[in-house]
Amino acid sequence: PQTIRAPLLRNRQVVDATQFGPMFQLFHLLSIPHILAIIRVLLIERSVLLVSSQLSILTNTAESLKELLWEH
Repeated sequence: PQTIRAPLLRNRQVVDATQFGPMFQLFHLLSIPHILAIIRVLLIERSVLLVSSQLSILTNTAESLKELLWEH
């Protein structure tokens, strides 16, 4: 299995997703190369493990990634 470490960028404040939306939070916390790497893994139907000490960030990140892949 391939491991992609995508730690939160340092020196960034956690953003209130209710004010800006979860997609903004995703792009605020992770770099574009990390987001693209995660999307690539999801597109080839590999498992992705998201880890966070804050459940709200974890949920918003997962929902945002899902929206990027499966538009309603």
